[in-house]
Amino acid sequence: MDGHATLGGDSLKKCEFNIMKIITMVSLLIFILLTILLLIARFNQIDVHQNPLQSESAPQANRHFENNGSSAVDGMSAATPLAASMSVSMPDINPSVLKAPKQLQRHHQKKEQSREMPPPPGAVSAELVEGFLITQSDIILGRPDDEATLDENRHFYVKPKFGSIWPTSKIPYIIDPGVVDSERILNAIAYLKEHTPIRLLPRKNEENVLVFMPSQELCASMLGMVGGIQPIYLKEECSTQNILHEIMHALGFIHEQSRPDRDSFVEVVWENIEEGKGMQFEITPSEIAHIYKKNAFVFDYASIMLYDAAAFAKEYGLKTLVSRTKLPLAPTQEGLSADDLQRINTIYGPPTTKINSKESQFKK
Repeated sequence: MDGHATLGGDSLKKCEFNIMKIITMVSLLIFILLTILLLIARFNQIDVHQNPLQSESAPQANRHFENNGSSAVDGMSAATPLAASMSVSMPDINPSVLKAPKQLQRHHQKKEQSREMPPPPGAVSAELVEGFLITQSDIILGRPDDEATLDENRHFYVKPKFGSIWPTSKIPYIIDPGVVDSERILNAIAYLKEHTPIRLLPRKNEENVLVFMPSQELCASMLGMVGGIQPIYLKEECSTQNILHEIMHALGFIHEQSRPDRDSFVEVVWENIEEGKGMQFEITPSEIAHIYKKNAFVFDYASIMLYDAAAFAKEYGLKTLVSRTKLPLAPTQEGLSADDLQRINTIYGPPTTKINSKESQFKK
């Protein structure tokens, strides 16, 4: 009898232990589930496409900086990315994207542009990348206006306003601490100092300044001086050669294959271009392009601003650009071409020269 009682008690204790074990496991699963739901809820509150430069809580753009190009903002830790500590409002400090007519804003054509479908006069095609309207893959036009509901997979016609040339060849700069491998930027700056009159100097308190900023997708610049804090966005893959190319845009130089007279020198093989990339070969509107006169502005088959013959080809081995002359397309892979250098010298002169924009080779 006692033996049966003992056996029954052991079974009851074992049953109670199993019940507690199940309750513990269920509680743990509920805790994990609630944690996951909380994380999802918090993630959904974050606008993953919001550019940190547009943060409402960020201080105003025109702060004072230390006396060297890679310094942090006053009062900020040197490890604090500049993008998180300053507000670079593209429509405010740069030429805003014109509020184009709706037929220009709402261009939802899925097939790429061709010679049969050029943009309207004075306009360019653009795509939305990291919140910016980008034309020809690396020229920043600004941000879309509030009424333009844009989709990142769509292309749009934009009537741009580009900047002018810089008033002197001495241009202040800042390197955002968030930029990976600032040495590649310093190498580009040193190259320009050695070979051209351009002097990129660490910012002191100048109002107009180039700021090298980190990016996930872009090697991109605005065209010419637009005034205020002017970003050049650099992803990790941007080389010193890429940075020289973007600085050339900031100095006011367009892509060589996009100049208004390009069809006399190169042929665009439209059928070989990757789908969605036809806009890279659009002609730049004459209103914002060089005045191509004098020896320095003949078509340069070796320019750093020229695409490779197979750029944006849909298949390996196809050419998208073919020379119409006996000269082959051979864009320089190291530094600037001889004509690139001559053009800079023609426009910007000695480092101490003040530029007379009325006499320059650029239109404002």
